[in-house]
Amino acid sequence: MQTLTDLRRAIAADPAAFAPQYEYHNETRNDRWIVEYMFPGKRSGYFIEAGATNGISGSSCYVLETELDWRGLCIEPNPEFFANLV
Repeated sequence: MQTLTDLRRAIAADPAAFAPQYEYHNETRNDRWIVEYMFPGKRSGYFIEAGATNGISGSSCYVLETELDWRGLCIEPNPEFFANLV
């Protein structure tokens, strides 16, 4: 079993290996969970995002679209957020 000290040494030796692979935008990291656990390695899929805000900040699917070539439908019922939907 790897100790915390071993892990710190490994990170110090190669920090890029432990950095997130993508830039995530959802404040609760739902997007990271979707990419890493629900669809690991999946490219060119389709999504529907309800409550998309502006399509970037707070989005659970923006990383899928921009980094993994997914396409989808963003739905936002709030008129103020919808006006800024990209």
